[in-house]
Amino acid sequence: MMSLPYSIPPQKVSLFDRWVPRQPSWAWLWRLKETVAGRRKVCDLTATVIDFTGSGEAFLTNFSLPKPEYADATGLNVWLLSEAELSALRLRLRQMPGAEVLQSARIITADGEQARLMSGNTIPIQGVSTSVGLSVDFLPRMRPEATDITTIITLSEVVTNRPGTTAGSSPTGATCVRTNLAVAARIQVPKGSGVFLLEGPSAAANRKRIGVLLSVNSPKPKK
Repeated sequence: MMSLPYSIPPQKVSLFDRWVPRQPSWAWLWRLKETVAGRRKVCDLTATVIDFTGSGEAFLTNFSLPKPEYADATGLNVWLLSEAELSALRLRLRQMPGAEVLQSARIITADGEQARLMSGNTIPIQGVSTSVGLSVDFLPRMRPEATDITTIITLSEVVTNRPGTTAGSSPTGATCVRTNLAVAARIQVPKGSGVFLLEGPSAAANRKRIGVLLSVNSPKPKK
């Protein structure tokens, strides 16, 4: 787990990528490069964000999970689950009430290619344009038996009439942004596996308890 705030370091760009334009007239040279060096492996990543607040706690109790591979003092837990376990978890989420799927983001990128997806909107907060919604950054590194993923996931929402407003804070009725999830991690995901990440219960009023399902696939290249 990375300390926040965190940003994925810029990746080095090869001389070939810097010198050869990505234009139709140069497509023959790109094809020649792929023939000689091989195509870069494709990585298909899906992040499903789930709200386990309230009755979702009962769902977690009823759905038996193995011991997490990672747990910290804040209550954050990370599981590496097989495809069958991930499928079973998704099926139970669709069939049983209590846990709400908030958003799902899919990114198709390649080995060593950082990708970012933002699902939401931009609103002015005290005169500053602020992005609100789901933000996902991925950097995959494809290994023979695993995918090494560096990721930053943030989920925020607009709120008003904040509870517990005190002197010196924004007045009741003011618009502000509440961050329900902010996590940065580097995870080695074995082939045929995925990740379930779950925050611990929050002591803050009205703050949601968020879980994230990460699916990692490497489609076979088209011939």
